[in-house]
Amino acid sequence: MSNLEFTKPDEALRRRLEFLNQDFIPYADTMPGTLIAWWNLYNDLEYAPIGSSGIVIRSSYLQSGNRVVYTYLGDPGQASQDIQSIFEYEQSINQERVVYSVPKYSIEQIRNDFDCENDVDISEYVIDIPLFSELASKDYKKIRRKINKIRLEYPSLYTKDLVSISHTEREEISNFIKKIPVENDIDDDENRVMLESLDKLDMYDLKVSCIYNDDEIVAVCMYKNAPHGHVNINHIRADHKYPHSFLYALHELAIKLGKEGFSHMNIEQDLGLEGLRTFKSRLHPSMMLEKYTVRPRKDP
Repeated sequence: MSNLEFTKPDEALRRRLEFLNQDFIPYADTMPGTLIAWWNLYNDLEYAPIGSSGIVIRSSYLQSGNRVVYTYLGDPGQASQDIQSIFEYEQSINQERVVYSVPKYSIEQIRNDFDCENDVDISEYVIDIPLFSELASKDYKKIRRKINKIRLEYPSLYTKDLVSISHTEREEISNFIKKIPVENDIDDDENRVMLESLDKLDMYDLKVSCIYNDDEIVAVCMYKNAPHGHVNINHIRADHKYPHSFLYALHELAIKLGKEGFSHMNIEQDLGLEGLRTFKSRLHPSMMLEKYTVRPRKDP
């Protein structure tokens, strides 16, 4: 029987995540801030080291109806053995043998060993920064027109990078987050996570960029630089009384990141929400980071 020893998130978890992100394209879920903020919504996130570098995550998971589930992050060379160990552990506690949200790189060598189902609702959208900042392609014609429209309508818009956030700025951003409604956020989860991220910017190593119209906040972006030229966009909140302000904020951020030498930005998943999927698809992602649900292979 596999013996997994679970503990609360700590510095050792951060080190294992950083190790994985150095070797593979970083997923949003492998960024410590995203992992801890979202997977710990119900304060029950735990992890267990497995193998030389693998991680087993145990948490109540939104996409599973808030049931406690397990996921695996690890080297593809160890994945078959590690996932089998997770199955043995689940079986020992009378739980269904299933591992959720496994990055594609972890299952590349185990497709013949297990049933691996692509969960399209949690695939992550990755945008090419040079292409999106330039908007030169005909694919971006509508986006280019919308961004030009808000620029003409609000010529006083400007971007401010908050390197060191004062108490006053933090309060201002917090009030902005609370006042802007989020579609389909029935349980207020998005607000809770964004406010926690604001409170723990240093812990999660997040950067903040704001769009202002004169002295009024129009949009707030929180993001984290990642290896391999990638940036994870943790949150963007935009005031929709300014039409197309979300697109404008994302485009301004792409221009800034492109100048800093970054090549791709991860705008995370759509959770199966049709409107969000349509919107993110229209941004013409250059790649999708797939995740899989893994179960024991059924006998033929």
